[in-house]
Amino acid sequence: MHGTRKIRRMAPTAVLKKCGEGHFYSQDRLSELPDCLLISILSRLPMKEAARTSVLSCRWRCLWTYAIRALDFDASQLVSALLLRTAAAPLDFERNKFIEWVNKVLTSHNGPTIDEFRVFFDLNERKCKRYLNRWIKFALEKSVRRLELNLTHSDGLYIHGVYMLTLPFLQNCKLDSLTSLSLNTVEVTQEVVEYILSCCPLLECLSMVTSISLVNLKVSGPTVKLKHLKIIGCHSVQRIEISALSLVSFKFWGSGARINFNDVPSLVEASFSLPFLVKNLLQTSWCFLFQLRTLELDARSLRKKFCRFRGFPKLRNLMEFKLELCSDQITSVLYFMSPLKTFPMLRRLSMQFSHFKGSQRGKLKMKPKRAHRCLKVIELIGFGGQEFESEFIWYIINNTVALEKIVLDPSSRRHEDGMCDLELPEVKEAARTRARRLRESFPPGLELVIL
Repeated sequence: MHGTRKIRRMAPTAVLKKCGEGHFYSQDRLSELPDCLLISILSRLPMKEAARTSVLSCRWRCLWTYAIRALDFDASQLVSALLLRTAAAPLDFERNKFIEWVNKVLTSHNGPTIDEFRVFFDLNERKCKRYLNRWIKFALEKSVRRLELNLTHSDGLYIHGVYMLTLPFLQNCKLDSLTSLSLNTVEVTQEVVEYILSCCPLLECLSMVTSISLVNLKVSGPTVKLKHLKIIGCHSVQRIEISALSLVSFKFWGSGARINFNDVPSLVEASFSLPFLVKNLLQTSWCFLFQLRTLELDARSLRKKFCRFRGFPKLRNLMEFKLELCSDQITSVLYFMSPLKTFPMLRRLSMQFSHFKGSQRGKLKMKPKRAHRCLKVIELIGFGGQEFESEFIWYIINNTVALEKIVLDPSSRRHEDGMCDLELPEVKEAARTRARRLRESFPPGLELVIL
């Protein structure tokens, strides 16, 4: 038609976008990059985010399967919902969905190696053993470096493991790539653990949580390079012998075991239940305490109102002290501060309030003043903004001469099983509001950090 301007049509792939004066760029220059660069970019994304790129175009459909080096199947939030019975579907339905999800990803994965393989869900041996065996074998064949299995019960019971890791199975696997192994609610025996230590020359981190099959354990040998060892809730353990030149940190939460530390020159971080530590203070093999720089004590199992620390050694190298309490112990919290006088060089004090309830009430039982000259940072995890907490903070302020920072964290803490204490957002925000009020009366120069 006369007067009508002709419009030049362009192919969709050639559509250009004007970007500034006189410059034109393709709308999808990213897809023009070579595969090796795109795979490198995708490898820096979390697994779920990288998988979502498969819908962009045919070019992107399979790229993520070559890129993912961390296979993280974390369904901890769903486990929490099942525990609280707020999940939309029953456990068997969700378990089948989880298995299908993992199998689909593993079938799609085309990369030659992986750095991390992590499973977090309620999977029992009776229904899931063949899948777990297949997944572990897949990860080890891909030369996985960090392997974590957390099979926490969604019914809240943590008595024993739900899957047995056996020696015949491991003897048919390639273990020499492992640098970190974490087993939660997985049954292991002494023979299995010691076989793993002997076959993993690169293994630096070993964690075992909730296994009743572990009775004795010997950590020693010229090939052992272990730096971090954690044994939690393994209530059948009777004896542990440790001779590890590279061991930096050791965590044991239990009661009846006898532990001999024969040669641990690098050990500077330790964590124990408070009753267990007090019972073993006089053990001759525990002279490593004097070289510690960080000590963590779990006092939740102690149900006495007052705690005496007679004979507690003076740890002159200790720089950080962590203490975990139950909410019903908080009003007696200062009685747990007795060891501070034996930590003359302490720089940081961290306290965790487990299962803290915002309605907790009580008057803080005060102790006589005893000024600490080196303490610089106080951290309270599970802060609820109650009166006795404020009293404790002021007690610390008035009994230190070098305090620089107080950190108040009202967030729910994460337990050793990977679960979190669930708290309503409005409760946390109310605690933060109370924390902000404290700042108004703080002395000049004292920093308050509210997380």
